Amino acid sequence: RGGNKGPSQYGPFHEKFPNRVILSSENASAFSTRGTYLFPVCEGNASPTRDGQGGDSRNRYVSAYELYSADYGASADKVFSYLDRYSYVAGGFAWSGWDYLGEPTPYDSSRSSYFGIIDLAGFKKDRFYLYQSYWRPDYPIAHILPHWTWPERVGQVTPVHVFTSGDEGELFLNGRSLGRKTKGRYEYRLRWDDVVYEPGELKVVTYKDGNEWATDTMRTAGDASQLSLKPDRALIDADGDDLSFITLTVQDSKGITAPRANDLIRFSISGPGEIVATNNGDPTDMTAFPSHERKAFNGLALVIVKAKRGETGKIVVTAESDGLPVDLPNDKTLIANGELAGQTLASAMEKYPYEITGRQYFAGPFPLLIKFLDAQDILSVQVHPDEQTSKRLGEGEPKTECWYIISAQRDAFIYKGLKKGVTKTQFTEAIINGEVADLLAKVPVETGECHFLPAGTAHSIGPGLLIAEIQLPSDTTYRVFDWNRLDENGNSRQLHIRQALESIRFDISEEELAVTTIGRLVQCEYFTVDKGHQAKNCEVLLSPGEVKVLIIISGYGTITSPEVNAVEFKAGDCLLIPASYEGAICFADETEYLTVKL
Repeated sequence: RGGNKGPSQYGPFHEKFPNRVILSSENASAFSTRGTYLFPVCEGNASPTRDGQGGDSRNRYVSAYELYSADYGASADKVFSYLDRYSYVAGGFAWSGWDYLGEPTPYDSSRSSYFGIIDLAGFKKDRFYLYQSYWRPDYPIAHILPHWTWPERVGQVTPVHVFTSGDEGELFLNGRSLGRKTKGRYEYRLRWDDVVYEPGELKVVTYKDGNEWATDTMRTAGDASQLSLKPDRALIDADGDDLSFITLTVQDSKGITAPRANDLIRFSISGPGEIVATNNGDPTDMTAFPSHERKAFNGLALVIVKAKRGETGKIVVTAESDGLPVDLPNDKTLIANGELAGQTLASAMEKYPYEITGRQYFAGPFPLLIKFLDAQDILSVQVHPDEQTSKRLGEGEPKTECWYIISAQRDAFIYKGLKKGVTKTQFTEAIINGEVADLLAKVPVETGECHFLPAGTAHSIGPGLLIAEIQLPSDTTYRVFDWNRLDENGNSRQLHIRQALESIRFDISEEELAVTTIGRLVQCEYFTVDKGHQAKNCEVLLSPGEVKVLIIISGYGTITSPEVNAVEFKAGDCLLIPASYEGAICFADETEYLTVKL
């Protein structure tokens, strides 16, 4: 049996007992914190962890360059070298596969260990790829570290390491070769330790036996601007036990992971499901696992959900974070067809702002956000701030919106604004007493209605409604009341009472909250909404002019232009028609749609 201290005894033991099996039952005891890189970087292949030497006792993190360990341990590189030097050693078990609760060496006040190849949330550390490259020499892999988003290190040496199952590699920074490296004997990574940081693109091309083997690319991320949710499985059993593990990624406008983002995320769920736990892999985060709020850690967070026993149907998980603008639900609007197919709307706006909007000096995200809301249960009472309130609070973005009722079950309703005469004092008392519903204006709704909600309107959506929501591109929402609901652990959702009371307008008139059903549905300073209906098959010619979005409520048709083939559309589709577009739309009989303009 060989352990952390075993390698130095391999030779003497084998000489004395040449017929005994030698197996390392617990090796390495290496440390790291996923996505955290500290400088300077160890010049050798292993080092004990100290402040300024891979460790940061103030923040309780260990560098992810994967060279640092407990005093009694060794890096994976060093363990590999011993196993390869002594061919009579059968192999070994790494300590440990995952980070785990307790034994928080080297920082006793942390929550979990630092030993794992995978962090506490199940996210792969860089060390995962080092082990993969060693254990699977047949598997083409190349993995660059660190991330390449270091605005404070421009002009400074920032070492770049590559884990690969290949034997050589050439590194490129913004297209310039930084040289070709070859692994030496008992070396398990390629190192370019003199790279001077500049933003852009790192790319490595690795080789094996002289042939190209695998590549990897690392790009500099912009400001965090969107969230992405990706489940490990989209279908789970309704037995109350089967789980779906959903990874949240904080991204920039181009879909690149923001590797230093630690934004607070609020998770919610609708349909026949429950949130079981959240996590982020941060060994210092003491937030309880059942919490529905969790900070991202170095760009990632995890939410685990299950179905309610015996209940079937669609489960919708939503993630929100104040200050991160979004495009559409799931926080990423993908272009479905044409030359830009597969790209995000945000990236198209960066490249072609004038062609899309028709505005000469336009900058920023697309100035509208359109969502489809399928309410199975009553939603929390919320409010969005106006521009003046956002400035006064020093946070968030203004948000005016409207709801078009695509379908409504019998007796469906919304809450829109407050009952006439309600004061701020009365509303505050109602919040304290859990009686907010008594002061809200409950409005019955029917299919085909459009409800305008200027910023400052307290509102909630009742069950049994499918709604097209048209709004400003803001994700600032202040929750003021959640119907006194508790989760399965007896916890209530976080409320934003101070911001909500600052944002709610107690003087909104009935005229401002008017309901419309035909023609011009909404006209405000931010956008207009018109309802169209084509009773018979017809063709409408489009000339360059102004950007518009068509929301297809019912029916179908095609859109054509001289440059692209006809594209079909159907109910539920959104057509973004750029200001520079020239072509035609062909509507089938009984097609109903909304036209949204800036």
